[in-house]
Amino acid sequence: MKLNLSKVEFSKKDLLRKIRVPKILTPQLAHLVGIHLGDGSMVHNKENYDYWVSYSGNLTEEYGWYMNYLIPLIKKLFNIDCKIQEDRRIKRSMIRIYFRSKSILTFLNKTIGLPLGSKSGHTFPKTIIKAPQKIKINFLRGMADTEFSLSFKIKGKNARHEYPTIAYGTSSIPLAKDINSMLNYLGFDTHARFNFIAYRYDVPHIANYITLNGPRSLDLWMKKIGFTSPKHLTKYKIWKKFGFCPTHTTLKEREAILNGELDINSFYSKPL
Repeated sequence: MKLNLSKVEFSKKDLLRKIRVPKILTPQLAHLVGIHLGDGSMVHNKENYDYWVSYSGNLTEEYGWYMNYLIPLIKKLFNIDCKIQEDRRIKRSMIRIYFRSKSILTFLNKTIGLPLGSKSGHTFPKTIIKAPQKIKINFLRGMADTEFSLSFKIKGKNARHEYPTIAYGTSSIPLAKDINSMLNYLGFDTHARFNFIAYRYDVPHIANYITLNGPRSLDLWMKKIGFTSPKHLTKYKIWKKFGFCPTHTTLKEREAILNGELDINSFYSKPL
């Protein structure tokens, strides 16, 4: 899908750094667009002509994915190097990558349709709405890598966390409805609830939730959409290997389980 680049503006620094922007909406670009709608942010400071693009994730669960996947993806698409910040405070641990570029910001905003500032109330970017199904799936994978959760619950009398749930929550009603419609179109049986009041730290806010429940939904997800982030993939691999996946584990612990370095039964009081 060819992109309209007529509104992209290159600064002198962009030209000197040989920054480029894609001419075609590829699956890789669509994946980044989904990631951006989840973890990304763009700010244009008109006073000092600053054009700032950043991505923020969990330092413990997403550091490797940011370093080994997201940064190389940005480099491949735009030929720009990201700067890295790490916040290692116990309750606020975060990895943040960022760069400054007028051409990339105007490309993401004016060509792709991603918002500046707050993403509240936003929906699918205009280019994604018009794109073929393969592009939409890659976009959805980017959203899932950053904003969806994968968990396993104890169901009935089973003593292990065997029952999978993929969940997504957002304050944006249009975005939630678009994602739900796309999942239904792809053959998923969703459970959705829109525009209700939920509480976070005793503060009310508008909420929209979508869940996919059960083994069939998870297997269908991995077949049609999948994940690239290890924070999800390690949970899925443990579930496929053992038939269950303990809750409240770290990425490091899950990798140790998969490598045979940690007994999965140590997370339960009773052995299998």
